[in-house]
Amino acid sequence: MKFNVSLRPQRRLLSLLPAKLKGLLIAALVLAAFMLANTLYLLLNRLADALGWRFFAASDISLPQLFQAMVLTHTGVGLLLVSLMLIFAVMHLFKVWRRHHQSSVVSGISFVITGLVLVVTGMFILTAAASRNNKWAWWAHVICAALIPLGYFFHRAVSFVQPQRASLKRFLIAVASLVLILAIAHSFTHRGIVRTQEAQTALEKGLHQGPGAKNRDLEKFVTSKFIPMGFVPPGSPFFPSAATTSSGGYLPSRIITRGDLGAPEKLKDDLDKLGFVKETPIGAETCNRCHQDIVAQWATSAHRFSSFNNPFYEATVNDMRKNATTPNIWVEQHVKYYPETAAPERLGMVKSKWCSGCHDPALMLAGKMDAEIDRNTPEA
Repeated sequence: MKFNVSLRPQRRLLSLLPAKLKGLLIAALVLAAFMLANTLYLLLNRLADALGWRFFAASDISLPQLFQAMVLTHTGVGLLLVSLMLIFAVMHLFKVWRRHHQSSVVSGISFVITGLVLVVTGMFILTAAASRNNKWAWWAHVICAALIPLGYFFHRAVSFVQPQRASLKRFLIAVASLVLILAIAHSFTHRGIVRTQEAQTALEKGLHQGPGAKNRDLEKFVTSKFIPMGFVPPGSPFFPSAATTSSGGYLPSRIITRGDLGAPEKLKDDLDKLGFVKETPIGAETCNRCHQDIVAQWATSAHRFSSFNNPFYEATVNDMRKNATTPNIWVEQHVKYYPETAAPERLGMVKSKWCSGCHDPALMLAGKMDAEIDRNTPEA
């Protein structure tokens, strides 16, 4: 089989594509230019992350708005482009099959197959996630994405009517221009780390390195070089729980529940009938938009009723809060940092945070375990 590839100037042959197919091809090439620029932009973000370019790379806790938009359009525009190319390929095949131009047919079919593998692996990643177990799909998608433009170029180079150098040059300039525009726009939407007012206040107070902070240095809170297993600094607002926050301080309830508190009338119906909320998945509505499988598992698990919506847990933790009033050396150290908890009736509340670190995060992380609990609030 011979493939005649030539990039030398040649006499321009008239295209045999009918007007409709030519329009379809132009539309597909416009989308292809965007997809190439989109892909290069996303790869540039990954490269910046790998090289530690914080001024450009997306952070661990916030994503630039343009980056989010490009991830979404990568899927949407990609599917639209594949649809147009499949329509074009089917209509085009009937026209070129009669010419018996073997190199064109083979390269064209190879191009279509690569495109199909590209979209199948892309949809698999979208639905099955780009996990370590599925890295083969990610690499197959990346390899096919690299082969697609090369395959199209080769197909056109061996075709009966070969493209002009000027056309290729205009296409590459368009892609490069789009990448440059996206990179500039990225800098305007990349706001770095976005903090709430509470987190900003905690940062100014130095709490982000304090005893309740995620990045705390435990050596600073002990008097010897030995650090006991599971040691929690008594100065932590969450003591004796080992829970921490990135800010080092309490979090507003709105951050923990994301405002997904349910309709008050539905909460009241459950409370009147059962004494606790059963039907409304408080705090899970936002999660459910992307993680339906996890929310479905959680909804039928013991974790679904782990807080004061579990009558057995409620009775147990309330007994501790009421009767566990005997101090110890660690609780006494904690009280020095938080004198408001010194009253005997408050010591049991302090100790109950050992339980609430897992059972009542919406209450404890918001600082509500140091007071009487209103079990009718959504957080409880």
